[in-house]
Amino acid sequence: MFKAIYGLKQSPREWNLELHLHLVKIGYKSIQSDPCIYIRVVSGFQLPIILILYVDDTLAIYHPDMESIWESDKKKISDKYKITDMGPANWILKMKLVRDQDGGRITLDQTAYIDHMLQEFGMIDCNIYATPSTLIDFTDPNHQRGEPLNAEQHTIYRSMVGALLYAANVTRVDISYIVGLLARYVSYPTEQHMVAAKHVLRYLKGTKDLKLHFIRP
Repeated sequence: MFKAIYGLKQSPREWNLELHLHLVKIGYKSIQSDPCIYIRVVSGFQLPIILILYVDDTLAIYHPDMESIWESDKKKISDKYKITDMGPANWILKMKLVRDQDGGRITLDQTAYIDHMLQEFGMIDCNIYATPSTLIDFTDPNHQRGEPLNAEQHTIYRSMVGALLYAANVTRVDISYIVGLLARYVSYPTEQHMVAAKHVLRYLKGTKDLKLHFIRP
């Protein structure tokens, strides 16, 4: 097992299977819509304990009344694997997490991630645009008038669209449409597509403080 986990191409799968079996053994069940999310329903409590896995990072969500139950489960996990309890979550997957328990609000913030993108693609000092989309009609079959990107530019374009997709899928739903269009052309992008991708970055620079808020009913 240890050779499979640390020495082979299928290591990620073997590790996931190893952890999955242990979580199932102590009472957790992965949900059908996302196998990386586990829940444990405890008799006498309306809400379950929720575990969110990303490789070997875990986010635990539970009602305060279930603190002792989670501590018992955490002990069962730490008895088998070496773990580090980082305390209340402040950052998860490049997102800043802010909780206002009294106000019933959770805020997700990717300002730091956007700054990292701007730095990576040399646009930290770029001008700001007010909208995420250009005037290019990507549904027009005649829009491909720009020169195809060379190999180096093509690599940059793929990296840029990939980085934008992560932001669009997590907190910046306002760029989802245009980034989805740009992603269709990663196999054969032109100069116009690069301009459009940089346009999105210029928009993000001016709106990087926008946050995603979840408010308790």
